Amino acid sequence: MTVPCDTISTIEVAAGSGISVSLLSGVYTISLTAASLDSLALYKIYADTAARDADNPSPSSGDMAWTTSDDRRWVHDGTGWIIEYEPWTAFTPSSTNITLGNGTLTGRYQRRGGTCTFWSAFTLGSTSAMGTNPALGLPFATAATLAQQFWIAMSDGGAQHYVGMSPPQVAAATTVNPFAANAAVAVANATSISSTVPFTWATTDVLGVGGTYEMNSRYT
Repeated sequence: MTVPCDTISTIEVAAGSGISVSLLSGVYTISLTAASLDSLALYKIYADTAARDADNPSPSSGDMAWTTSDDRRWVHDGTGWIIEYEPWTAFTPSSTNITLGNGTLTGRYQRRGGTCTFWSAFTLGSTSAMGTNPALGLPFATAATLAQQFWIAMSDGGAQHYVGMSPPQVAAATTVNPFAANAAVAVANATSISSTVPFTWATTDVLGVGGTYEMNSRYT
């Protein structure tokens, strides 16, 4: 936008506009309102977090940045940088009471605003074995071990599928202990998974868990 400054004394500029001023004579001062200045200054693009921190060593609440090396969008809350967007990222979950053998452990996660959405799966191989009360590790620790809810999925070689919500059984805020439904009692309840519950586990069977939960720390 080009404005002839000899005709008016006040210029209103929308956030994001370019300003080109032709000075005919005299001294001129160009200022933006606080709201416009904030809108123009908050969002910056950097190669990585090191470049971000070098350029803005004392960030304020509301500052935002994008890092191109990992395609993450960040916002500062006055205490630290929080991931507001990131691509889905692969991770290998830990396992407890599981014999991996030639089976596989796979998982993916995505963080947003202090929460983490994830899924993880254990696929049995010919030398794998399911133990009693198995657990799969979370990509990041939870904020509360009793306030989280996760889904569970089990596949018996593709022939039978068990899907539902797992009771919030979390050990040390870092693992999920999925359970099976016990329908052999008057009121169905949860029962521990074992080598024969809810079916006899064998090659290609899958145990999966996932969900969205509040992380113990929203900062990276």
